Amino acid sequence: MRSTIAVVALLGTAVLIADGQDKRVNDVPTDQKVVNMVGGRLAKLFSQFGVPEVVYPVRGEEGPDSDFVIMEYHGAFAFGLREKTVGVCYFMPGWKGKIKGINLGDSREQVFKTLGDDHEDSEVKNDEGVFDCKWELQEEEAWFWVIFDKNDKAKKVTVQVK
Repeated sequence: MRSTIAVVALLGTAVLIADGQDKRVNDVPTDQKVVNMVGGRLAKLFSQFGVPEVVYPVRGEEGPDSDFVIMEYHGAFAFGLREKTVGVCYFMPGWKGKIKGINLGDSREQVFKTLGDDHEDSEVKNDEGVFDCKWELQEEEAWFWVIFDKNDKAKKVTVQVK
């Protein structure tokens, strides 16, 4: 019973803190700040980005042990977490700045010109019938994926831990 009261009190405190946080859309960080969060802990995520606007679970392909949680911010970027650690970040269509020198909406040709030809294609085509590409980010020890649409325009970027 005491542990139940403690959990309820902790959740109540978290809600009060979260409700008091400023959630302005103008607080969108740099691409590097988002990328640097990959591999970081949940506590650091909250301290740097505040409370997410949307949180939802995702069933992993290998069963319950690979399940994770997505936390979205400003409709522009999101993080995927498992076991209190950020394993991936996403730059979504709401992102307005550059991401490692490219913009969402850039052509495949422009992406290659900016990021270089040293990439790997995905093994299968995406839901729009085209191959995506990944580059190695050596400093971050991560993979930088560019997801393309059927018109060969960059529609999303994902950075995931190797």
